[in-house]
Amino acid sequence: MFKNLLKALCLGLIVPGVIFYAKCAAAKPVDACQESQTELPTSTERISGIETQTTAAKTWQFSSNTKLRGQVVLAGQYGNQAVTTVDSRPTMIARVRLYLDTSFNEDNSLTIGFETGNGGNDFFSDIGLATTNPEPFGNAGDRANSIINLGGLVYSGSPPELKLLQLAYNFKPSQDLSITIGSTLRPSDYIDNNTYSGDEASDFSTNFLIKNRLILAAAIDGPGAAGAVFDWNIDGSPFKLRGLYLAANAASSIDGGLFGDPYQASLELEYASKFGENDKNNAAVRLQYTKSSTFSLEQNVLGVNGEATFGQVGVFGRYGISIEPKFANANLFNNNNNIQTWMAGVGINDLLIPGSLLAFAVGQPFIAPDSPAIQTNFEAFYRLPINDNMKVTPAVMFITNPFNTNTNTVFQGLVRMTYTF
Repeated sequence: MFKNLLKALCLGLIVPGVIFYAKCAAAKPVDACQESQTELPTSTERISGIETQTTAAKTWQFSSNTKLRGQVVLAGQYGNQAVTTVDSRPTMIARVRLYLDTSFNEDNSLTIGFETGNGGNDFFSDIGLATTNPEPFGNAGDRANSIINLGGLVYSGSPPELKLLQLAYNFKPSQDLSITIGSTLRPSDYIDNNTYSGDEASDFSTNFLIKNRLILAAAIDGPGAAGAVFDWNIDGSPFKLRGLYLAANAASSIDGGLFGDPYQASLELEYASKFGENDKNNAAVRLQYTKSSTFSLEQNVLGVNGEATFGQVGVFGRYGISIEPKFANANLFNNNNNIQTWMAGVGINDLLIPGSLLAFAVGQPFIAPDSPAIQTNFEAFYRLPINDNMKVTPAVMFITNPFNTNTNTVFQGLVRMTYTF
């Protein structure tokens, strides 16, 4: 049933949007008065059509209290390496997410989310780990079984099987406090947000450029986990305090459990304000701490996430440091045991077209001792709005010293289409 629903949504929503855009692009300018005279007789017919579509849309709602929303991401990508034995091919990546939001009043909501895709991967994710040094990398594209993802596309790898993405109940004990509990929660939905690098469907595509992957443990954020989250706007001030505790194996009574590996506990203190004429400028700083244990690796991570917008131009960045991480009471590396990560970027809003965004970012996902080299990621994109629901984004990525080894640079290019409803 759900697979048929997803197919219907893809065909019924994406195809008409593409046709509409093609017609608009092919249209020739006409005299304004002639256009008005031509359109006036058809106004009644168009209004009737809108009413019919509105009635049809309402039938998609499961009840007066439950609403359906969704997101479709389609991306064509090609990647390669200067010298490689891998025979690279262009690929198509698809991911569909559906959410059912149920609310009986303004102070609570139940969200059930589902995800499916075509299993498509990008080049960097498919070539996997080039070496076993350092150990924690795992497979580059495996979000659930690696310590950190070094640069795969966030929306790649979604299997064709329908899976539970989110099961969360949110309520507000007071006007300034929100609490969420659930069996399938992802920390990236609640902390480490950023206006310019926080949503892989509309911002950067590289995994680590979207979130701080030391603050957000891959073993928790990939499959989702059970636990609780709070978001407190302190006395209505510019300060917000967020916290969460999530365990990925909470259903097991003999292995892991609610307080066993893998788990993470996080705190984030945010200060956000607007300034300048008519509050056109804004800035935010988020201080973070995460205590986690994943695959027997215990970490204490400090992080900072900042952004500022001055007119059309925005700057943003993240930094994280894992202090003395240990594998079963043994140091992860021989010497200085700290792991660091950082990224920084700049964005230009409304460049040429209202609602567009041109952005560039650079960063190093995993700065570790004893590494023969340090991987550096570069990505640039231009987000072009087609209408209120559809956006098209070409992007290009370069990855030097992939997997912290002295190997050839990887490049990837893609065109991503995002449809939301």
